[in-house]
Amino acid sequence: METKEIPVNRFDIPVKYGLIIGLVMALVVTIQYQFFSESWWGITTFGVFSFIVNMALYFVTGVQQRKAFGGYIDIKQAFSALFVTILISLVISFIYSYIYVEFIDPDVIDRISNTSIGFAEKMGAPQEQLDKIQAQVEEQKENAHGIGKQLLGFLSQVVIYSIFGFIIAAIVKRKRPEFTA
Repeated sequence: METKEIPVNRFDIPVKYGLIIGLVMALVVTIQYQFFSESWWGITTFGVFSFIVNMALYFVTGVQQRKAFGGYIDIKQAFSALFVTILISLVISFIYSYIYVEFIDPDVIDRISNTSIGFAEKMGAPQEQLDKIQAQVEEQKENAHGIGKQLLGFLSQVVIYSIFGFIIAAIVKRKRPEFTA
């Protein structure tokens, strides 16, 4: 008896999960900016936590894609699905972050900057180091409102997330067994 494979649109799952992860990332950005922007440890801890959640959701995407392909997927298929998911989620996050910083809460950059300087002071950094941090903060504040620097940041995120996406693809791949007759 011959089994028929159900045709699978290879973009259904990546698009669905890309939208879900993008919305989760937007929610995380809101929570981070609203509740943790005045605590360096809060910003750092929440940033690491959100990255781990994203990676877990990308892993789920890869596993779901493998299931949709009948339990087997090669690394190229898995990475393609993950790359689409990563692109969609990062585009949503980028657009939302831009809107948030420009229109919803323009003061958030100042709060985060003050938090960074305050943390360095609390750690006993010498004045020379504080001046250097202050200069970096001022440059970052200027770049926060420039679309060119933000696009460069977006592209670097795509590269970094894609590296992790490739690692996840290598983990979720499963070769179809070769049957001998």
